[in-house]
Amino acid sequence: MSVTLTYSGRLKSAGMIGPLLQELGALAEEHGWQYELTGPNEHALLLGPVVVVRGIHLTLAPEAGLLARFTLSFDQDGLLVHENNLQTYSDEKFLRQYMPEIAHPVTRKRMFDSVLGKAEGPIKKVSWKEIVSTGIFTRGYVRTNRLGVANHILLCKLLRYLGKKYFAALQVNDSGGYWKTGDASGLAESIGLTNFMFDQIGNFFDYVNNNPLPRNAGPDDLLKDLSAFAAAAYKNAPYKPVESSKLKSNKSL
Repeated sequence: MSVTLTYSGRLKSAGMIGPLLQELGALAEEHGWQYELTGPNEHALLLGPVVVVRGIHLTLAPEAGLLARFTLSFDQDGLLVHENNLQTYSDEKFLRQYMPEIAHPVTRKRMFDSVLGKAEGPIKKVSWKEIVSTGIFTRGYVRTNRLGVANHILLCKLLRYLGKKYFAALQVNDSGGYWKTGDASGLAESIGLTNFMFDQIGNFFDYVNNNPLPRNAGPDDLLKDLSAFAAAAYKNAPYKPVESSKLKSNKSL
């Protein structure tokens, strides 16, 4: 549960990667945002292709955490990619140790045999075009509930500006609703509810840490208690977001 902006797209040309990153860096310096330019980084995927990525990380509020960092990363053709996923699929040791049952993104068959650590066989090599079609590597996201309403709106405006100037296609999904509606009050309700629930769930686990469950209680008991606690917290929450079916579209944004 979070308020998230998810985005995917492709630049008008690969030649626009440099100017876009340069403009965002200058904008960050002008407004005092932390930023980091990355790449070119080469990722040799276990699946076959080698992908070269350049990008930028913008940090509007360091206290909001890494998931609130706004990232734009592009492959060598100007396609927006998720570099962390590329890194994961380039590291066989990490996948075998922590994700032994991970599926091949194209064939959907398990890449490794988790039993006794045996290999299932050679990993099927596929083209970058085939991998792109799965959508696993071609979207970015930023969680904005800890950034607040003003920064969420700022990122929406920034994406609209960049979309018009640099992108041939840009798709944005806003779980807070603002991208489609321009409804700042509805966004504030969504952010308020999300942060309230996160805080309440944190209180629940603080209580559990200080008051252990009975000796014969197990994970299922903990989940039942958590579900009941979350349902009660939601019922009594001071924020009630507008239902998505009642939101009116604002085409002027």
